[in-house]
Amino acid sequence: MTWDNKNTIGNLQIDNDHKKIMDIITELENQIETGFKQPALTDTLVKLSVYCHRHFRAEELAMEKDGFPGLENHKLRHNELIKKVGLHFAQIMRGNQDAGFELLIFLYDWWNRHIVENDMEYARFTENQAA
Repeated sequence: MTWDNKNTIGNLQIDNDHKKIMDIITELENQIETGFKQPALTDTLVKLSVYCHRHFRAEELAMEKDGFPGLENHKLRHNELIKKVGLHFAQIMRGNQDAGFELLIFLYDWWNRHIVENDMEYARFTENQAA
């Protein structure tokens, strides 16, 4: 995954967080493709989870502050990622390597749906509020 300006929503903190999440997903992809080596894989999965929790909270607070009407639905999408990462993490820890590849597929799909579509909805909302 590489950053593309189409991913920019116009909020510097959120955009920087998205870049960091993309970097962590790329790190995870490299570790899965090179053989699920521990403890690096576990560290990266924990880093992804912790960073996403922090980012989601900050993003949701910004949306609340701005009065974004799609906030509750957005929170559901965030919770979906946290739950899926946790389920896949548990399966990977039990030695299910397929779960690692399934997690990557989920993350790529989630990135394209959530960042490019759902977060852009918030970006359009804030642009319209500023106009």
